[in-house]
Amino acid sequence: MRSARGTTDRRSSLAHVTNGARLLGLDYIGARHAVLVVEDDMLVRTALADGLRRAGYRVIEAANAAEAVLVLAAREPVDVIFTDWEMPGAMDGLALAEWVHAHRPGTPVLLASGVGKPTNRASATPFAAFVPKPYTAEEAAKQIAAALEQDRD
Repeated sequence: MRSARGTTDRRSSLAHVTNGARLLGLDYIGARHAVLVVEDDMLVRTALADGLRRAGYRVIEAANAAEAVLVLAAREPVDVIFTDWEMPGAMDGLALAEWVHAHRPGTPVLLASGVGKPTNRASATPFAAFVPKPYTAEEAAKQIAAALEQDRD
């Protein structure tokens, strides 16, 4: 929001984000939690990222697993990863989850899929949670909050 002088009124912006988180039934998360959203469909990625920002998360976007690995390898602060399962390229969402488990242990990974939970590799991946598609940004925000809460336990 702009004031009469054209500067950003950060308190109004913060209040908007805080209210958005409360509407979702979440405690205010604030800028201390960063979510890496990995989704090859730009419209889905943008809608999810916007919804998560409204819920108070800092969001980093990646169009595929290779981009996500570059972000993570650069030691970008990321608290949780929300990734599509099926993506083009050499690495799908599950391979990304395995990479995260090996290189950033303890970072929660949520795997989203519209074709149901694949059984073979998924059963061998207890460190990643499954999120069925379709989901709303609000549902994703609640899943992320739960993963962060579980990670604290």
